[in-house]
Amino acid sequence: MNRQKLLQGVVCVGLVAFLISGCGGAPQSEAAAPTVASPTPTPMPGLEGKRALFVVPDRYLEAEYDLPRSILEGSGVLITVASWSMDEVLGTKGDKVQPDLQLSDVRADDYDAIVMVGGEGVRPTEVEIQRIVGEAIANGKVVAAICGSQAILAHAGVVEAGGVARGTVERDGLIVTASGSAAAHEFGTTIASLLGQ
Repeated sequence: MNRQKLLQGVVCVGLVAFLISGCGGAPQSEAAAPTVASPTPTPMPGLEGKRALFVVPDRYLEAEYDLPRSILEGSGVLITVASWSMDEVLGTKGDKVQPDLQLSDVRADDYDAIVMVGGEGVRPTEVEIQRIVGEAIANGKVVAAICGSQAILAHAGVVEAGGVARGTVERDGLIVTASGSAAAHEFGTTIASLLGQ
């Protein structure tokens, strides 16, 4: 392994640790960030027939999956869930998701958007997720990553390793990044908006 690859791996591991602790770590005190009810998902009509692949890691963050999925499904987008195996995926609060297929069976060109959910089980350097991201970008698909899954894009060289600020969403062309569950609603609506263009 050459020095550049080793350094890139170290940066990605550090980024994953930072993003996981920042996205799903210890709750903030009420004085720092008052608890706000999640907004009701806002469907965006006219997306019937579009397809989105949700990549869900083990110990995923429920809001980062549930809100964007509700927004997209409510807009007519067909959702497929993939993970590293066909085993049921467990969320940090105990919710469960059954994948429709394994990442090794995914062809990015079958989807209009690839949506990567954050969680403790994100594997940014894994060959299949890197293949899917590469295919999606090469074929002009929407590629979206929230919380710890931003490390997948950093490892692919698509985004800078710093990530985005907590609770914010950034868009660069067809790439969408977001940090933390507080950004999940805007993350979903940004993806829907891009699919509608």
